[in-house]
Amino acid sequence: MKNNRLFSIPLLLILFVSGCVSYDDLITQQNQNLTDHENQKTQYESDLTLMKQQHQEEMQRMQAQLDEQQTKMKETKERVGQYVVEKGDWLITIAQAHNMTLEEIVRINPQIRDINKLYVGDVINIHK
Repeated sequence: MKNNRLFSIPLLLILFVSGCVSYDDLITQQNQNLTDHENQKTQYESDLTLMKQQHQEEMQRMQAQLDEQQTKMKETKERVGQYVVEKGDWLITIAQAHNMTLEEIVRINPQIRDINKLYVGDVINIHK
């Protein structure tokens, strides 16, 4: 439809010059094109407003999530201490000595790749 109108303007001009189309027809077509462009502009503005609103809502949601995560990290940091691995230590014995489960130790120590491999001097997070 839009492409047809683009071709219709030059055609109408030719027909107008040749006397086959009236001036009123030409003005009507121009007014229709103007109306179409205004409607399209209004739709784009509406879409843009909606996108801005959705973006703002998403940013607020993400900020709330970030705030919640920062609060949790702060609370966790206040509850977590550190233990330096000594010769003969096993992760399970470290956990038991600090009233923790092996799963808790692993959860708060993402740097531990293999629970059977600890090295003297490794720093392990523990609950205070």
